[in-house]
Amino acid sequence: MNILTWLAAAFFLLGGSAVFPAEAAFNAFYVFGDGACTTTNNGATPPTSNYYYGKRYSNGRVWVEVLTQRQGLTYDANKNWSYFGQSSSALVSNVSHFIVPANATNALFAVWACDADFVLDMEAFGGLTDASYGTNITLWTNAIATHLSNHLTAITNLYAKGVRNLIALNAVDITKIPSFNGLPAANQFFVRQRISNFNTEYVELLNVVRNAYPGLKIWIPDIFTLLDDVEAHAANYGLTNLLNSSGIISDAIDAGLTVTNGAGTNCVFWDPFDPTAKFHEVIADVVQQMVSPAVLTGLTNGSDGIHLAASSLPLGLGGYVEGRTNLLSGSWVSEESFNSTNLAQSLFVPAATPPHFYRLRFPYAWSWP
Repeated sequence: MNILTWLAAAFFLLGGSAVFPAEAAFNAFYVFGDGACTTTNNGATPPTSNYYYGKRYSNGRVWVEVLTQRQGLTYDANKNWSYFGQSSSALVSNVSHFIVPANATNALFAVWACDADFVLDMEAFGGLTDASYGTNITLWTNAIATHLSNHLTAITNLYAKGVRNLIALNAVDITKIPSFNGLPAANQFFVRQRISNFNTEYVELLNVVRNAYPGLKIWIPDIFTLLDDVEAHAANYGLTNLLNSSGIISDAIDAGLTVTNGAGTNCVFWDPFDPTAKFHEVIADVVQQMVSPAVLTGLTNGSDGIHLAASSLPLGLGGYVEGRTNLLSGSWVSEESFNSTNLAQSLFVPAATPPHFYRLRFPYAWSWP
């Protein structure tokens, strides 16, 4: 089973009573992103706009809404500064106009504009229409340097405004999205390598920023690798990698699966650029597991069984307590199921002899919207 298919919490050996530190919760969530993050910027004209869920470029909630729920917060569209096509240069301008909230230090922020950068690059450098298919190395090298510089400016400006908790998602391989999947294989490889190079340099840049700015936490979810795995093993995520008659990756709208809660919900892509709501949920839960992994914070032996204290639970996502007697052999066995109704909960499992190791498991579970 792919490790991303389950969100597994830390596990501890039962042997009496123990208490472990809990992860602090954030008090707000602000987002600077492109069309994959927006909930207010679906500018498509009818009838195309009827195929979307409100002003999102998807058939349901996007990942930032799901992550907000997982964090136990109320989603506020006014805290989402995302729109379709927001490049990193526009991001710099957006951040400069951002009015610092009083809760900036304890709030969670996300920046994800690099995908828009590369989509715009593809269109500017030829895409599917130019004979070179957008493989001018000089153009790409210069563009990547600009993208990195823009991200550095935006992130350091956010720090100067009081931001101390930042999610910086990396770029996906845009040759895997329906809009660009028709490129010749050699050209796909060229573009993929440029994006991979950007991601490597982006991580290096963010590590420099971490060291230079005390107190700044940066999480870097690897969505590049996630999309690779989703497309290679879509069924592991409850998704379908839709292909057209030529074997090229397609999307729900182009396939005519335009009912937002209909057959197209299981596809990886909803339109030529953007994920379905179900894939958005996967992205959100991967980010949640990185930023706020669920942990067992305490355990107590009682006369009626074992009481486990858990914190940083992903709100709205059901899970299981699993146990085993030996970490080196045997299988995890489901002890109890539970619903994550609070960030911190007391969980109960029957008394076990001999003592068990326990862990929390959260299967991906999406329901419309």
